[in-house]
Amino acid sequence: MVLATPAASVRGTNTVAPEESVIHSSRHVICALFAVIRAIISDTIPRLQVANAMIEARFVGFLWSIPETTEFDTAPGARYPGRCMSITQRINGVPTMALVRRVAKTYASYYQERGISISPELAESQFNAYISALESAGLQVQMVDADWHYPDCVFIEDPAIVYTSRVLMARMTVHREGEQPPVEAKLRQWHEIVKLPPGAQLEGGDVLHVDETTYVGLSRRTNRAGAEALREFLNPFGRRVIPVPATEWMHLKTAVTYLGNGTLVAAPDFKKALRYFEVEDIILTDRAEINAANCLRIRDHLLIPAKYPITEKRLKSFAENHGVKIVPLDISEFEKGEGSLTCLSIIW
Repeated sequence: MVLATPAASVRGTNTVAPEESVIHSSRHVICALFAVIRAIISDTIPRLQVANAMIEARFVGFLWSIPETTEFDTAPGARYPGRCMSITQRINGVPTMALVRRVAKTYASYYQERGISISPELAESQFNAYISALESAGLQVQMVDADWHYPDCVFIEDPAIVYTSRVLMARMTVHREGEQPPVEAKLRQWHEIVKLPPGAQLEGGDVLHVDETTYVGLSRRTNRAGAEALREFLNPFGRRVIPVPATEWMHLKTAVTYLGNGTLVAAPDFKKALRYFEVEDIILTDRAEINAANCLRIRDHLLIPAKYPITEKRLKSFAENHGVKIVPLDISEFEKGEGSLTCLSIIW
């Protein structure tokens, strides 16, 4: 079932005109020079890594018109960390990097104590398949080690909200508070770190970017102070921030996610709150398949949770219309922990 909202001129996925793909040698030189400058800052003056991220932010306006160009190795410790292609792609809303966190050895036992049976071996296999899907979609995957003190730490989306060269570190629910430091340390390699003010509660699962607007769920995990802190964090980028009531859900993205091309997928029980969204189309999941409301669009790949055939058929129709490849992934062992596809990574 597809619903159309009356509002709506919404910009879909960015495209690049053929003439913009012409690469001029002078731009190659500029990109190479910029990458070398970043390398010098990162390799010789580690304490200026934040300044490195800020240099990239200041350089954004100049790079706006530069097409994809020579690639440089982005692996930590590489001779030329960063690449002009990743910068220009990020400017145009195309992700290039993903951060994931290994499954804690205590994950299965934590839920076993609560009457939920999780197979550690299957969880590990599903996690590895997820990483492979991210890489197949064109992302470079970075890893944070697990911490057995935090059984849910594999759900790395929640501790941090990344936007361009900045990161807003979350303040989380009680049993997960403390997961942030290793995630922050990893993200500091590429980003400027911003902290929440006292009293603000915010988790990444409540933050949904839809073109030029960011929707933030007022859920079981995020309060109004957290939503206001997010608005302030995104204000320099000129983004609208719209709070959405989601108190019956763990996170906003438990109930709704953005597929790109002006289209949302949402759980039927979330229908009343959909009036807050300015999009062209909304695909509702089957009532028995609400977990299918959490999908992950990466470039021309659409990762969807497997084993939801009715909703998958609806999503395939969307994919065919927009030239998108559907990638079903079995994440049953993470769904048992109330996790989903977007929960398992931070993407930028």
